Amino acid sequence: MHLTTIGMKKGDVNLHTLNNMLQQKVVRKQIAIKIARSGLSLRHWKLAVDRGIRDGLNNLLSEKVGAKVRVTSTKRNIENMFNFLN
Repeated sequence: MHLTTIGMKKGDVNLHTLNNMLQQKVVRKQIAIKIARSGLSLRHWKLAVDRGIRDGLNNLLSEKVGAKVRVTSTKRNIENMFNFLN
């Protein structure tokens, strides 16, 4: 599945960095869109993993923004993403 910029909302500019993860079924499209709209790109993920191992990625994705989690706090999703980056 390849994502394009047609019909994208503001904040979706980072979505193209996640295409490889979608093609390898590391994350579903809904999670990729949520990641992109949160302002995160693949570069941010790599930095988080480099700086804090698994906890860095967990902290980045499960950070509280208001009453909601930034992207996801599901351990399976975070584990899949971490394994993809290593």
